[in-house]
Amino acid sequence: MSGLSNSIPDEICIEILERLPVKSLLRFKATCKPWKSLISHPSFVDHHLNRSAARCKKLVIFEELEDNSLVQLLDFGSTTNGEPTTMEFPSTIPSKLRNEFGGRYLFRCSTWGGLLLLGSDSVDGEFSILLCNPSTRQIRKIRNSPNYKHHNFHHALALGYDFTVQSYMVVTIGQRFGFSYSSPYEIAPSENSDMMVTLP
Repeated sequence: MSGLSNSIPDEICIEILERLPVKSLLRFKATCKPWKSLISHPSFVDHHLNRSAARCKKLVIFEELEDNSLVQLLDFGSTTNGEPTTMEFPSTIPSKLRNEFGGRYLFRCSTWGGLLLLGSDSVDGEFSILLCNPSTRQIRKIRNSPNYKHHNFHHALALGYDFTVQSYMVVTIGQRFGFSYSSPYEIAPSENSDMMVTLP
């Protein structure tokens, strides 16, 4: 990729960008088209994730309450008097989900590579699968498995990554009255997205 900078070689630019926190990268995506293209490229995302994972000091706490769900993201890398900083984003998840997705309850299902997979039970009984990226403050509703059965099934979900095709995968398992099914399927970057919400 050429044209990232007039005075700095592309390799140096990429090396610098890979070391920046996600919050800075989101800001720099708006700088110019080449930077936006680079920062959004899957290989850059993989390199940045691998580098970030080595120094990650964040913890997601998920508490299922009787009539709501509480999600907190603690950042141990940014401490005040030895106490972790609570990031603002997660506390807005439950109300935002209810408004945008009709979610009534949240169920923590799985995490992988900085992403959080959530299940949401809506008031009308429909079961939704949500992919949450706490770093970018984005929540995406993804399609149910092609083998998805009736919403009265008890569902279990898991999120993983297939390194052979470099894609995230969701495994859905459902069971009801002795009948069960399981279905792994791929999450494409955008084609399976029913709705994307960026939290303020």
